[in-house]
Amino acid sequence: MNNFSWLLKREYWEHRGGFLWAPVWTGAVVLFLILCGALVGEVAGSRVQIHTGFDISQALNAISAEDLEQVGVALNGSLLVFASFVQIALAFVVFFYLLGALYDDRRDRSVLFWSSLPISATNTVASKVLAAALVAPLIAFAVTVVM
Repeated sequence: MNNFSWLLKREYWEHRGGFLWAPVWTGAVVLFLILCGALVGEVAGSRVQIHTGFDISQALNAISAEDLEQVGVALNGSLLVFASFVQIALAFVVFFYLLGALYDDRRDRSVLFWSSLPISATNTVASKVLAAALVAPLIAFAVTVVM
């Protein structure tokens, strides 16, 4: 089992840019765009000076529990939309990772080195599948939660 953990570490080390940095940078871009949108909205709102004719505190006191539930559903939907950008980046990373897993070891002939080690091909393939199916999504999930 120790060999298998080293194989998983190898996959992470070789593909850290896709597994870690692609979700991090995607999340950073999404947060930056949200911040820019909020800033533009605040600046535009202060310049226009829209008067609605009612006090916001009176509206908050008059809101019902059903309305609050609908606001919560809307906020959950918006969070889902923002999180989907990281998941889309994850889909591209995993697709190209698995595509590269079929070809890269043969192209640079590192398969000869890895074949000389006491590791079976089954363990190597299992580590690649587990990295794509578990490691990359867990990292993307962590980035999404932090975002």
